[in-house]
Amino acid sequence: MKKDFVKSKTVKILAFLFSLMAMANFCKAAQRAAIVTAVKGDVQILPYQSASWKNAKIGDFLFEGDTIKTLKKGQAAITFTNGTALRLNKNTEFTVETSAKIEDIGTQIKMKIGKLWSKVRPKTKFSINTPVAIVAVRGTEFETDLTSGRLDLSVFSGIVNLKNNQGEVNVNEGQKTSVTGGNAPETPTPLTYTPDWQEDLETKNSLKIETGQQVFEAGAVNNINITVLDKDGKIDETFSDKIFLKSDIPGIMFSSNGKQWEQDIKLETSKGTATVQIKSMNPGIFNITATANNTEPGIIKVEVAKPQTKNIKLKIDTEKGAKEEILLKFRKK
Repeated sequence: MKKDFVKSKTVKILAFLFSLMAMANFCKAAQRAAIVTAVKGDVQILPYQSASWKNAKIGDFLFEGDTIKTLKKGQAAITFTNGTALRLNKNTEFTVETSAKIEDIGTQIKMKIGKLWSKVRPKTKFSINTPVAIVAVRGTEFETDLTSGRLDLSVFSGIVNLKNNQGEVNVNEGQKTSVTGGNAPETPTPLTYTPDWQEDLETKNSLKIETGQQVFEAGAVNNINITVLDKDGKIDETFSDKIFLKSDIPGIMFSSNGKQWEQDIKLETSKGTATVQIKSMNPGIFNITATANNTEPGIIKVEVAKPQTKNIKLKIDTEKGAKEEILLKFRKK
């Protein structure tokens, strides 16, 4: 009887622990990693742990564990929260891989097939895992073409490292290489190919986000200014579309009037500019993304710090029987 009781308790504890692990994995995979910035033709997203594909649209988030694919006549553009921009040509599919650290979100994808054009910001790491090799970069522009077990890599700026169990090579700007399963990457040769398919997804404008305070306390209100720029980097005062503002991690709230607060917000622009207030009760580092139709998104990183002040209200009975309230503010030094 005692053994059965212990066994039953053990099973319940293990079930509880497994449920916690599953919940932890779900929360981990639920981190926002990228946002869809352009869609042409048939593009679909398979959410993490889902069996049903859904049609992708501009403004959709890609979470860790999600898969995106373009069909026969589809193309798409996405931007990761760290600023890395990808263009997907037709018949392309990859999955956003999960990461152990928040700062590594959106730095790894697992490519199944197709053609990608990638532009990675300086000092930003990014890697593409394929069945035949791993592509690793920091600040570069390149194209990967994965078809029938063969990976072709073309580098247009910077340096790209390509490696597998058989060997590795560094591919410099203006070079190309190839690799197939079970073989080491080939020695890089001069590049003779300049892609133009990604130009079909070129944007008309770009969004610039600025804030007066990169770091502000939890509970405090901060202002963010958004500017619409044209191809020449000048303010586009004719811009009339709405701007969508979102945070990669839930917790940031937005308001256009200081009264009504929302997790996601649509903004009207005035002569190419818009201002919004933000606040959060949760300390942490957040990436805020601004998007609009046919527009390169803007991204800014803000840090919400723990409050340095603590308020205490005291109610005091006076000698005359009245009640007075005193507010004491304590600030950490």
